[in-house]
Amino acid sequence: MHLKSEIACFCLLFIVWTVDAQAQAPNCPNLQAAVDSVAFPEEAIQLGIGEGNAVVAFTVRADGEVVDKQVKSATHPVFGDAALSVVSRLRCDRRSTSLQTQLPVNFKFGDPLSLALFEQTGCKGAAQQLLGFPREAIQLGLTRGETVIEFRVDADGRPTEVVILASTHEVFSKVARGFVERLNCKPTVNRMRIPFGFRLE
Repeated sequence: MHLKSEIACFCLLFIVWTVDAQAQAPNCPNLQAAVDSVAFPEEAIQLGIGEGNAVVAFTVRADGEVVDKQVKSATHPVFGDAALSVVSRLRCDRRSTSLQTQLPVNFKFGDPLSLALFEQTGCKGAAQQLLGFPREAIQLGLTRGETVIEFRVDADGRPTEVVILASTHEVFSKVARGFVERLNCKPTVNRMRIPFGFRLE
């Protein structure tokens, strides 16, 4: 989208990765903690896979220990491994007898960035990458933020003179700058301006 000032603008929304799981039968008090301790698989991000799921079968012994863990199904092996990590961290209540059960685990990182936005600005490269809400921001208790970046494109299509015009926090500036620096754009004499919106959901 080209404005009268000949500065191209578009807005991106980044969504934090999420992992969701529900045990079908045993009472495992630390289930949510086990889920929260497992990150979205980095290999899936590198492969451009934004979501997936896996089902892990296991046995809860009478003393509450989880044994005989096995991936029954997975949309990709990386999700099977991650789901196994969740189950391996489970601590379940004692029972009168052992119990065989299954745990479905869903993974979602966020939607791939829209290629249409980059077609409008003549930029590509990072468009197919998956980016999440900055984890450092989560640690700082931040749930949303904004950053506006302006830059030029040299004759080789590389962003140069990258400037942070405004930002609610430096953690968002860092992610936005890294994104821009990976772009490959059509050479232009006009400066490009990109407002980034971050929201934790």
